[in-house]
Amino acid sequence: MRSSVAIVGGGVAGSALAIELGRRGVPVRLYEKARHPRFKPCGEGILPHGVRALLEIVGELPEVPRVRGLRLVAGKSSVEVDFPEGFGLVARRDRFDAWLFAKAASTPNVEAREGTAYTGDDGASFVVGADGAKSMFHRLPGMEAVPASPRRIGLSTHVAGLSGVRDRVEVFFHDDGELYLAPVGHGEP
Repeated sequence: MRSSVAIVGGGVAGSALAIELGRRGVPVRLYEKARHPRFKPCGEGILPHGVRALLEIVGELPEVPRVRGLRLVAGKSSVEVDFPEGFGLVARRDRFDAWLFAKAASTPNVEAREGTAYTGDDGASFVVGADGAKSMFHRLPGMEAVPASPRRIGLSTHVAGLSGVRDRVEVFFHDDGELYLAPVGHGEP
């Protein structure tokens, strides 16, 4: 009997793994309990090494803005820095996750189950937990909990009408944190 894999979580890690395994002939069932598109707070940036990995895995890139570097701002000082090689992408997570999940769903040997929670009774030979920070697997007996880290809070929003945000991610440093501005296309930064 051929081994099969159940992947729990249809975000970036789960969908990318499903594509890789499916391409190699491994039967995969990809579970995503939510339906795409789903909003997820995130920095929404993909650095050049991630762009290269995405090209290797998927063979194409989503139609999203490309950025050549960063603009770092602290008080009245600022500096612009280009990536040494390649370009980055700015992709809204709701759109990017939906795009990548669809790519996984169309990969041979992958059965994508959107809107379906994993129940543990599908007979898979292996189970991969790619269900994020609040993973159902962190609560299982014998599993180490994710170590506590300093408390950080991330907020994310999208607005239209800001001008000047073009080909760089702008990072503003403040005493209480950072603010990131990035172009995400469709007239929204």
